[in-house]
This record gives sequence, C-alpha cells and structure tokens, in this order.
Amino acid sequence: SPDKNVDRIVEEADKSTFRVVQHPFLNAGPCGHLVFSYGQDGRHVFYQGRVIEGADPETFVFFHQSYARDKHGVYGPTRRISDRTEQFRVLGGSYATDGFRYFYEDVIIDEPRFELMTSGYGFARTNTRVFRYGKVLDGVDAPTFEVYRPANETTRDKNHVYYRDRPIPGADPTTFEQISP
Repeated sequence: SPDKNVDRIVEEADKSTFRVVQHPFLNAGPCGHLVFSYGQDGRHVFYQGRVIEGADPETFVFFHQSYARDKHGVYGPTRRISDRTEQFRVLGGSYATDGFRYFYEDVIIDEPRFELMTSGYGFARTNTRVFRYGKVLDGVDAPTFEVYRPANETTRDKNHVYYRDRPIPGADPTTFEQISP
C-alpha cells in the first residue's frame, strides 16, 4: 500500500514552482530527511500544507528551531508574530522577545514582567500567569511559583505542590520535601 504520509495535496500551491523546504534545525540527524513540514512556491510559504499568511518565499529563512524571518517580520511555525526583525531575540529554549512582547513559537505573551525560569524546563511567568512551553498552567499562583526540583518535574506555589504540572493531592507546599533524588 502507498505511504499515506508522502502524498499530500496543497491546494494553494503552484505545482510548477512548489518545493519542499528542509528546516535546517529540525531536519538534522539520521531521520531528519523524513521530516517535511515546510514548503514553498513562487507566491507562498507553507507549514504542514497551510499557507503562512504574508510570508515572502524569496526572503524566508530559518534562524532557530522555532523561528524564521523574512523582509516583513518574524514567524513562529504557523504565522507572523512580529514585524520587529532587528529587535527580535531568542531568550532561551523557544521563548523570545521583540522588545515589547514575548513569544513561545506561535504563542504571543503580551503581559508585563516576563521572567524565564530555570532554563531547559520550559517554565516562564508574568505577574499573573505561569507558562510551560508556552502553555498557561491553570490555577497556579504566579508570584509564589517556583521550580522546586526541575529534573523530577516538581514545582510549587503557596497553595500546591505540582508533579508534571498537576497538583499532588494533600501535599503541603510549606512542609513538602523530596527525600530521594
């Protein structure tokens, strides 16, 4: 039977100029040649078969595993997130800023007092919210949140102790101790 992942119809694409674009950061390693998320033709850049609105195929380049830029702006995987190309910088992991807002790939974090926490584990916070890999952790008290044991995926705030981002029932954050590594 034919491989279902090889053939994909991209209706907006001009078949005479369409080509698969290898992502230089995601297509490394022995299986990298099997990852085909991006493509382009003479008019569009595509991500997983959908047009990335406004992306210029002539100047579109990847500069990080989560970000690309062209003459118009900076892009997460699926859309333009900023037009401040000169000010855009990656902070750590896939968190970034353009000097006004913060980002995690396509997630725009438009809140004051952004703080990247414990590099390598995906945590960040603002005054009111805590994020893990760009996703808001519901019910977490941002001002008191801390990454307690990052390698063991244990965090806490004034109300709860969390394991893998879920509260541990009955655990008291003021007396909780991890007794083995």
